[in-house]
Amino acid sequence: PYRIGTAQELAWLARTVNSGAGETLCAVVTADIDLGFQPWPVIGVSAPFTGTLDGQGHTVSGLYISELSGRTTLGLFGAAANAAIRDLTVSGTIDLAAVDMTGGADALSVGGLVGRGSGITLERCVSQVDITVSLTNAADNQSAGLGGLAGRLAEGTHHLTDCRNEGRLTVTSAPGSRYLGGSGQGGLGGIVGSITADAVLTRCVNAGTVTAGRAAGVGGIAGRLDGGAVTVTQCANQGPVSNDTAASLLRRGGTGGIAGLAVSGAVTIDRCYNTGTIAGHAIVGGILGGESGDY
Repeated sequence: PYRIGTAQELAWLARTVNSGAGETLCAVVTADIDLGFQPWPVIGVSAPFTGTLDGQGHTVSGLYISELSGRTTLGLFGAAANAAIRDLTVSGTIDLAAVDMTGGADALSVGGLVGRGSGITLERCVSQVDITVSLTNAADNQSAGLGGLAGRLAEGTHHLTDCRNEGRLTVTSAPGSRYLGGSGQGGLGGIVGSITADAVLTRCVNAGTVTAGRAAGVGGIAGRLDGGAVTVTQCANQGPVSNDTAASLLRRGGTGGIAGLAVSGAVTIDRCYNTGTIAGHAIVGGILGGESGDY
């Protein structure tokens, strides 16, 4: 495997993957890495990361992303497909202002570790990334998937085991009739924002704060479950989760300690618990906010 021990070597990994030359690349992190809060190019933009990264218990700190720059998948990794990431902690800041995805080919997917996953495995990973996103009143913004570890889990089968979020997630929407999750498959979650494929989440914990100005599908572990067979086992939310406390959505919403909305698919929530404060106006639950319906 390639040995990654400096910020320059991690940037090389990003360039290699983004050039399309990093297919099934295998790498190990050999030391803690400080990215210095310099603009991060993102691993897996024009081509997804399809290999294996073993963090060996190390931390990548100083992640900083403040612009879309034409990208729709953002995190330490943007897009990852049939990939495995293990034993890695990432810390830093993602701060996106006045996001407008109008006319974009893909929905926005933002996570501390992975923006959009297709058939990925995450094991013993920790996100300490603070994520702040402000959305304009554009229709396409409603489909954004925003999560502490992963923004969106799409095609394939996913396995997240013993992962943890400690970062703060804050999403605001500009005044108007549109809001995150109001249309499409958008959501905000401490671990994953939106899951639209088969997934198994085991012993994952959110300890961060999850806050939405107004949204449908806000959860401590997962925001929106919308398709596929999803099993959430022995997971815990310990952080405060709040959504639409100003009651601007009237009878709409969907906020839960484990999952905000379970809209479709076969969903199993087993031996999970919530100790965080859950605040919202409508469709609120300590474990599950809402099931199939109009949100």
